[in-house]
Amino acid sequence: MADLGGEDLAAWQRLADSSLEPNPYFEPAVLGAAARGMGGGRAVRALVVSDGSGWLAFLPFETVGRDRLWPARHASLDGPFVERFAALRAPLVDAARPRLAVASLVAALHARRRALGQAVDLPLLRASGETTTLLLEAFARAGMPVREWDRISRGALVPGPGPGPGPGPGPGQEAEAGDVLGPQLSASRRKNLRRGRRHLVEELGQELRIVDATAEPGIVEQFLDLEAAGWKGDRAKGGEARRVVPGAAEWFAGLVEAYRERGEAHVLRVGPSGAPVYLAVRVRRGGVVFSISDAYDPAWSAHSPGAWGRLLGMRLLAEVPGTVLVDSCIDPRRYPDETLLYPDRVDLVSVTCAVGSWPSRVLLSAIVAAGRGRRWLRERRAEGPRRRGRTTAPPVTPSA
Repeated sequence: MADLGGEDLAAWQRLADSSLEPNPYFEPAVLGAAARGMGGGRAVRALVVSDGSGWLAFLPFETVGRDRLWPARHASLDGPFVERFAALRAPLVDAARPRLAVASLVAALHARRRALGQAVDLPLLRASGETTTLLLEAFARAGMPVREWDRISRGALVPGPGPGPGPGPGPGQEAEAGDVLGPQLSASRRKNLRRGRRHLVEELGQELRIVDATAEPGIVEQFLDLEAAGWKGDRAKGGEARRVVPGAAEWFAGLVEAYRERGEAHVLRVGPSGAPVYLAVRVRRGGVVFSISDAYDPAWSAHSPGAWGRLLGMRLLAEVPGTVLVDSCIDPRRYPDETLLYPDRVDLVSVTCAVGSWPSRVLLSAIVAAGRGRRWLRERRAEGPRRRGRTTAPPVTPSA
C-alpha cells in the first residue's frame, strides 16, 4: 500500500467517499498516509476489487503468525500496525453496487487463498452494519465457515429524530455544560463529576463549555503538545504520544488537515484559547462522528476534564443536522469508566473466515466445534458443584 500511485489513491478516495459504511480508518488520509510515513507501514497490503468504472471493494491486511485464531500464517485485519489506530475494520464497499462488490470481494479472497494463508481475520465489524450482513451472507453462500471469536459493546450516542443533513458546527460554535449526566451513570459518579465541574468553573472563571476550535491557528500543535504533557510523552513509561513516536505527529497533522479541508474535521476545546484543559479531534463521515483522539492537561486531572470534554463534545456534534451516530471508538474493556459516559451502545463483532478450499473449511469447522465442546465441558463442571450443593445441603428451618 505504501507504493500506491496517484491514480490508485484517487480511485481509493472515490470508493471511500461512496462506501456503504463510512470508515475513515481505511481511507487514504489515515491508513494510506500511515503506511507511507510510520514505522511498520510497509507490512500492510490490500486486496482491491475493481472493474472498468473504478474500485468496488478495498480490504487491507497484514500477514500474522499462527495464533489462537488460525494454526498457520494468515491474513488479518488485526495485525500490529493496523490495530494501533483503527477502531473500525469494516472493508470499504461501493454503495452503488454493494452485493456485487461483496460477492466479488469474497471471490477474490478465495482466489488469493494461498497468499492469504487460507484464512482471514475480520475484527471490529459493526454487528448490525450493512457491510457485515452482506459479508456473512456471501461467506455462507460460498460455503466458507466463519468463527465468531469476540463481541463488544462500546459507548455511543444515537441522536433523536431531527432535520436532514446539513453542515457541521462552524468555527467558534460551542455548547455549555447542562444536564448531560445520563442515568447510565451511578449516583456517586454523577456526584463526583459535578464536583469536578464546580472546581473547573471556579478555577477557569467561566462556565464550562466546549468550543469548535477547528479554525484556530496552531490548534493541532496545541493538541500534540497537550497529549505529550503527561506520562504519554515518556517512552520509558510506555507512553505513545504522537510527539514521541517517529512519524506520528506529521501523520496526525496531515490527517486533521485533510479532513479539515473537506469540512469533516472538528477540533474541540475546553478552556481558554491558547491554554486549553481539554482538546479532542473528531472526524464526521456520512453522518457518523468518529472519536479519533482526546488529550487533557494533567494538571487538571483531579477535576475530570477528559470526562467533561467527552460529555460536552458528544452533545455538541450530536446536535449537528444529519448526525446519526457519535461513536466513542474506545475499547470498553480497557476504558470502562469512559464507556459509561455514553448513553447508547454500538455492538462490534470479530470473526475469522476460512477462505481456502475444503481442507481449510473443515479445519475451521473443527475449531468451532472444539470451542463449543470446551464451553460445554466448562459449563458442566461449573454446574457440578452447584448440583451437589443442592442435594447435600441440609434443609433450612425458619427461626422463630
